[in-house]
Amino acid sequence: MPEPFGENPGIQFQLPTLAAVSYGRTCTHTYASWKTVRNAGCITAGTAERFCTKCKEKETKALAALGHQYGTAVVTKKATVLKTGIKTQTCRRCGAKQNIIIPALAAPKKGTIFTAGYLKYRVTKAGVQNGTVEVAGVKAKSVTSVKIPTTVKKNGVTYRVTGIGRTAFYRCKKLKRVTIGKYITAIGAKAFQECNALKTVTLPAGVSKIETRAFYKCKSLQKITVKTTKLTKSRVGKDAFKGVSVNVKLQVPKKKLKVYKTIFTAKGISKKAEVVKG
Repeated sequence: MPEPFGENPGIQFQLPTLAAVSYGRTCTHTYASWKTVRNAGCITAGTAERFCTKCKEKETKALAALGHQYGTAVVTKKATVLKTGIKTQTCRRCGAKQNIIIPALAAPKKGTIFTAGYLKYRVTKAGVQNGTVEVAGVKAKSVTSVKIPTTVKKNGVTYRVTGIGRTAFYRCKKLKRVTIGKYITAIGAKAFQECNALKTVTLPAGVSKIETRAFYKCKSLQKITVKTTKLTKSRVGKDAFKGVSVNVKLQVPKKKLKVYKTIFTAKGISKKAEVVKG
């Protein structure tokens, strides 16, 4: 029954019944080790996660991208004087490729010597167009046959071969055959001196100068074919043909028969040599 409240027995009040209440406690997490869920790549992030050993709550974090691991750059396109080149690097991890530009090369200056094939060349006129070179020598003195080209290409630039330089084939004692390109205009001093095995030579139509001792002591030289009409006594050097075979045969242009016989004899050809029309 409700009990009377205060002095007035007509007012009654009943106290509520309290229910038991329970309060939860916050977990002081103890996490296990991080475990990778998704590996990071070169350019993509990865993911790792770990769990509380008490309440199993999960925590995640991002793993930073690793970045490319490039190997040594390899030239995939050579640079020339006219064009840039390319070096390529490959990632060791994912195979991605990266190109590096190689600057265009500087054009060789006058006097620069370079090798192409078995011959050495010297730049006589620089430039990316209309450049010229002369044969400066050979890689090996043991060469037996030589073909002097009309043009030669180096670093993307094509040069016209217009001369055979001083001592270019000096004492190449095994040299038997030589073909001289059509653009040759000059044969330098001692260019073929003491090429003892050389038997024949043809002087192209463009040759206008043969310097001192150019064919000196080429003792096996038995035939000289002259196609040029541009030689004069002053443009053929002293002893240019001295010491060649006594029985050498000289074949010359018809209109130059008499003049060339005089010039070549004065420059070393034996008076016994046979001079005929070409």
